[in-house]
Amino acid sequence: MATARVIETMANYHSNRVDLIFAEFRYEVLATLWQYLLTLEGWDFLRLYPVPADSPTVAGLCRLVVHQGLRAAFLEDQTSPYLTIQDEWNEYARRLPSQIKRKVRKAERLGSDGNLKTEIFTRDADLDAILPQMFEVAEKGWAGQAGTAISSTAQLRGFYTDLAQVANEQGWLFMGLLKAGEQAIAYEYNLRYEQTAYNLKLGFDPAVAHHNPGTVLRYAVLSDVFQNGYRLSEFDFLGNAESYKLMWTQQTRPHLKIYLYHPRSAYGRLLHLIQSRLLEPLKVRLRRT
Repeated sequence: MATARVIETMANYHSNRVDLIFAEFRYEVLATLWQYLLTLEGWDFLRLYPVPADSPTVAGLCRLVVHQGLRAAFLEDQTSPYLTIQDEWNEYARRLPSQIKRKVRKAERLGSDGNLKTEIFTRDADLDAILPQMFEVAEKGWAGQAGTAISSTAQLRGFYTDLAQVANEQGWLFMGLLKAGEQAIAYEYNLRYEQTAYNLKLGFDPAVAHHNPGTVLRYAVLSDVFQNGYRLSEFDFLGNAESYKLMWTQQTRPHLKIYLYHPRSAYGRLLHLIQSRLLEPLKVRLRRT
């Protein structure tokens, strides 16, 4: 059986979003990149994902497809939740679902005698003390069992350690820990860049799920976002629109998976035919250019 030869973005489970970065977006850059790719041998299609649907890259690729008569497919991919920071914290908190408020009140009662406490780290953090606690919590959760936690391999530990160090130096750090006594039971690995906070990773110890640690920590993190003057306009939950994220917001951002097929690849033409003619009856929603 033939195997498709693909050029694609460097994306995996730890990549919540992919895009081309331009200081100033120019269609000519995309056209030049495409002409360069056509000089390379041995590939059938280019695949980019997950690309924000409102990115200038999408508009530029549509223009490229039309101008050069390319075979392409623009497929719906993940839908990612985000929260616009525009109200006062008290107003936002008042509108939260009652189940969140009950969980937080329960945590506040536990926290009144020192059992539960939250810690937020934004700059000059002691990462040698913080990261091992996050890694330990990550190992205990479902992601640890699936091998996709931030601590699952030496390479992942190294990547998230290096990223945290750079963020700490640049003022991008925005991490949170929830502790029961001195034991960390939940973490959020977040970054701040320009006016947006990004939730890269989070997790909690399932042994203390009765404390609702993920909800309690998220409440504390968002409270900090609203109240502590970081000049943020958005909290980006990243990833898919899962139910535990949609408790906090109903705003979502669509993403696309984009295929551009090599015009001289017979296999590429076949793959495009399968997508555009055979998968459509199976309710694959194709956006043609």
